[in-house]
Amino acid sequence: MDWLLEKPKKIMYDIHNVKISHQTVINYSNAVGHIIKPFIDYYDYDLSNNFCGDEIYIRVKGDWHYIFYFVDATKKIILSYFVSPNRDTSSAIIAILSVIQKSKAVKGDFINLIVDGNSIYLLAKQLLDENEDNGNLPDLKITRVIGLTNEDPIPTKYRPLKQIIERLNRTSKHSYYTIQGFGSASD
Repeated sequence: MDWLLEKPKKIMYDIHNVKISHQTVINYSNAVGHIIKPFIDYYDYDLSNNFCGDEIYIRVKGDWHYIFYFVDATKKIILSYFVSPNRDTSSAIIAILSVIQKSKAVKGDFINLIVDGNSIYLLAKQLLDENEDNGNLPDLKITRVIGLTNEDPIPTKYRPLKQIIERLNRTSKHSYYTIQGFGSASD
């Protein structure tokens, strides 16, 4: 993690002749993150209706947690990045609702969620469909891309889109391994 903090420290010294500590860089990063997050969450994105989802595991204070990602497969925009200590249906529902909120989809609209074989996404769709309070939710379609080979037309059509989220996961894991875990779920 030290190498991530060295570059901002060096820039501050080289440009402004100001020496700052590692903790100051962390504090600045956290402050900027809290200020920018609402702009990212409520920006008026021009989105498609194909969203890829997956989850990866991370360590937070020594315990396993999961990040549920959803990405617009066409526009390459991260729409959901929900962190949960559990890999369960309720976490999948929260991630899906985040996608719906950002896509501004309403009843009658169609959203295609491209996921792997994890059954929590099918259960999440079923629970959202059965909920009586979901009057304004769009029509959800879950497209499952399972395995590494294209044995029928669905994986053949959607595998390139699923590979986008898998690449994001690999990039996230590569960055994550260098910091060796997070100190809190909000990091």
